[in-house]
Amino acid sequence: MTLGRCLRLSGAIALIAVVLVPPGAVARISPVQVRASNLTCQLRWTKDGTLHGRIKDVRVLPGGEAWAVGFTGNAPTAAFVAHREAGRWIRQAEGRGDLSSLSGRSRTALWAVGTVRTTRLLRLEAARWRPVGVPDLEGRPLAARTSPWFSGFLTDPPRVYFWNGARLQDARAPQAAVAITGTDSGHAWLAGLVTIRAWRHGSWSAPTLRLRSTDGNTSWALIDAASATDVWALDTTLSANGTSAHWDGHQWRTYPYPTRYGEPLDLVAVSPNGAWALFGDDLLDWDGTAWAPLPLPKSPPAPGRARGPFAPVAIDSDAPNSIWLATSTQVIGHLPVISTIFHGTCT
Repeated sequence: MTLGRCLRLSGAIALIAVVLVPPGAVARISPVQVRASNLTCQLRWTKDGTLHGRIKDVRVLPGGEAWAVGFTGNAPTAAFVAHREAGRWIRQAEGRGDLSSLSGRSRTALWAVGTVRTTRLLRLEAARWRPVGVPDLEGRPLAARTSPWFSGFLTDPPRVYFWNGARLQDARAPQAAVAITGTDSGHAWLAGLVTIRAWRHGSWSAPTLRLRSTDGNTSWALIDAASATDVWALDTTLSANGTSAHWDGHQWRTYPYPTRYGEPLDLVAVSPNGAWALFGDDLLDWDGTAWAPLPLPKSPPAPGRARGPFAPVAIDSDAPNSIWLATSTQVIGHLPVISTIFHGTCT
């Protein structure tokens, strides 16, 4: 979080000790004590729109234009793309299957990936979504949030591709992916179960960061880049504290985060001092010093029907003090899922 982004109230953060190491090495950072602080963000949520169907991802572009993808139905499912127009969310069908991820940060470079038996890739061109040939990524396809890098989840052999301006190119990844991210400047990072590698000058580096725990219950889960000098990664673990890591262009620094908020679902890098991490039960905000928990919005009522489980799904950010949240609610006794999009601002 950038300075001045939020008015901050009482809370607790961890003091940390920083170990200086040579460039390219990893600085290990550990909590040494807890102190009182008046540096907590107040997050105010407003409901922005509701759609019938299960949203899987949301992307907000500069200027407030927003898109979401997902699916409706069950066996078979039908994919959809939703576009926010004049303050309203308009859903349009995009054939069978599902769409699970969006990639890109502008209307002229926006992609959607999903499956319909095999991998399906769409590109927004002249206000229409057009199919792009893509090798089968197998199983669950992954997409970098802001640049056209795509991979399969833990595929063997690894399947990682990027758009080189004319076609998808095989990046010849040396390890299977659990998450991938990239930048407009041509940099990318590939998170495997234990190690993270960087794409530099057309090839993959040796592992730049390795998880300390190899107990079989811990692995990297999410990675996102705001720029070539601002990358965040998050693990998933059964331990009381997980590991987050930040790349500043020279070295990785690791920071603990509490795991009591459930499984990590999404991660958005905003700035060197700002990031958001979505969990099943809460939202964590990096305030420049530590991860601070922020409440999720309350479940909206399901019109005329009993409401089922309310689940957060995905987040995106279009400004340091602005976050967008996609959620889904299963209506009891009724197959369709209701998805709600919220906008949160730090005040």
